Amino acid sequence: MKIVFTANIKENLYNPIVEGFSSAAHVCGFNVIKWDESMKPAWDMAYETSPDIVVCYKKASSALTNTSEEYGFKIVVINPEEIDSRPITAYLHRPAANLVRYRPSKKLNDIIAISERQTPELIHLQQLGLKCFSLKHNLGVPHYLGRLNPEQVPKEISKSKVYIETNGDTETMMNSICCGTLPVSLGMGISEEKTIENIAEMKSYVKTMLSNEKQRLSAIQQTYQRVIENDTYFHRLRDIMTLTDNEKEASLCLEKLGELV
Repeated sequence: MKIVFTANIKENLYNPIVEGFSSAAHVCGFNVIKWDESMKPAWDMAYETSPDIVVCYKKASSALTNTSEEYGFKIVVINPEEIDSRPITAYLHRPAANLVRYRPSKKLNDIIAISERQTPELIHLQQLGLKCFSLKHNLGVPHYLGRLNPEQVPKEISKSKVYIETNGDTETMMNSICCGTLPVSLGMGISEEKTIENIAEMKSYVKTMLSNEKQRLSAIQQTYQRVIENDTYFHRLRDIMTLTDNEKEASLCLEKLGELV
């Protein structure tokens, strides 16, 4: 199985959804190729790689669909901006964990946040030893340690006991769970516990979880089971294999997930 994933290679823009799919596909033993149409025309890509499936994010060009008719590969568009009559398969993505990149490791830090804005959580949690990073913008808080590149994020989250999510990113919270780090966020959650409604409640909850390892690990494990049973990129890749009538490869996705956990 040869899968081409569209990517912005020229500008080196990181897309966690594309990375999640491609990571799972690589573990499944599929031939994974990343392709930037601004650097190589669709016809040349197809001629050189002979793909079985081309996976695009949000849109597929007319040149690509015309090429697919000539070469016979299938096109899957994740979260398409519009649905039209062209021969493509639309796939509406649901948040998922990148189980390949986010792995458990020794906990060296108590609490970490990766944020692009200075939020009340960052101010009020600094007394608990919060370490704060960003990806794009510098933050003016005393405990700010600088920018990370996307490749560094899994390691930093994995070595912390608690991760504070300030951007409303469900996928990062799922990833946190997979590396044994408890995600905490205002107004949202992925566990069965009550949603945290305010800063005071968040601070109290984090203090409890940092001081009670058994309770923290129990909260992580409950959510971890739900994630690995339903919400990893192996599940999402299986969906794409099923949509493109590749049932053998769809079964392989879950087999490889079982080996990984």
